[in-house]
Amino acid sequence: MRFASQTPLGDRWYHWVQKKFGRLKAQPMARLPIQTEMLKWLCECGFSIEGKTLFEVGTGHMPIVPIGFFLAGAGEIITVDLNRRIDWTLTRDSLRWMVEHRHELDALYQDVVPSHIFEERFAMLQRWQADPKGFFDKANIHYRAPYDAAQTDLPERSIDLHFSVTTLEHIPYNILTDIFTEAKRILRLDGLAIHFIDPSDHFQHQDKTSILRKTAG
Repeated sequence: MRFASQTPLGDRWYHWVQKKFGRLKAQPMARLPIQTEMLKWLCECGFSIEGKTLFEVGTGHMPIVPIGFFLAGAGEIITVDLNRRIDWTLTRDSLRWMVEHRHELDALYQDVVPSHIFEERFAMLQRWQADPKGFFDKANIHYRAPYDAAQTDLPERSIDLHFSVTTLEHIPYNILTDIFTEAKRILRLDGLAIHFIDPSDHFQHQDKTSILRKTAG
């Protein structure tokens, strides 16, 4: 990572290395269980996402969580990132994986999403699995990058749900304050914010000799 940060086009080189040898693969099940858990939390609060407008902070390389919320019935999803990191090939491969592993998705969503909604949404995903950009258009998922979640161009009270998954732990406190100030502005009065944070040592996910891992052990 240090080498990549000091090399021209190092971000592209690092991205290639991660796809070729690292953990950057089409693995929807690394995110979908988290997304369905968030659905359960929302349900416990009496909040339904059916037809609602959602805003995600931090798209990353694969927009798995927005796709999951689409399957659950969201009306519109705006997913933003400070840098344009989305990988459309991996996104296509993720859509194909979902189609090929329908039984795993059924098990995840059967208790949290009405069957008629899931069936309709999954059928659309299946039709557009080879064309992720076309799927986004049909699914009403809007990817915006580069985009600052602390200074959006959205109207006041226009978002029903403000969310992220393993993103906020990477953002400095002063910027987090600005992001949540903006979230308060764009959220409807009955809207919610839900954010999944991973406080673990991220380096040990790939480097098992990480000092934090040793300390925790």
